[in-house]
Amino acid sequence: MKEYVTAYCDLVEERVNQYENATVELEQKVDFSKWVPEGFGTSDVVVLSDKTIEIIDLKYGKGVPVDAYLNPQLMLYALGAVDKYDIIYEFETVRMT
Repeated sequence: MKEYVTAYCDLVEERVNQYENATVELEQKVDFSKWVPEGFGTSDVVVLSDKTIEIIDLKYGKGVPVDAYLNPQLMLYALGAVDKYDIIYEFETVRMT
């Protein structure tokens, strides 16, 4: 497990350094109840920059492998995060990892 968490932390650091003036929000509650009744969740990492928001979700464990591509949970977290932060930022890109 240690190597997975280390790789995850390295990825987050890489993403943060990729953006100018990035802000990192950890374990943020995101509300997507506009789209799913009573829908909410906790996003592991939200990276905010002037034009881009990136939602990063750690998936580790035994069972069925989970891919970020077209992942419904990650897309809902992205909707909630954009809704939460779009009053401050003017996002042009939403990235889900």
